[in-house]
Amino acid sequence: MGKKHTSYRISEEGKQCIQLLARLLGVSETAVVEIAVREMAEKKGIKFEQSHTTATTVSNG
Repeated sequence: MGKKHTSYRISEEGKQCIQLLARLLGVSETAVVEIAVREMAEKKGIKFEQSHTTATTVSNG
């Protein structure tokens, strides 16, 4: 699946956190954001199909 250009505004502190994590993990800043979003989604019970175009939520109750 190709990547799409997307931009967001972020606080200076948030930017510094992303930069630090990228250096510590040895990955790009983009990878840090993708990893963080996927980990948060997983914790919230959001599951993605193989195509990554369909998401479903799983109730924790």
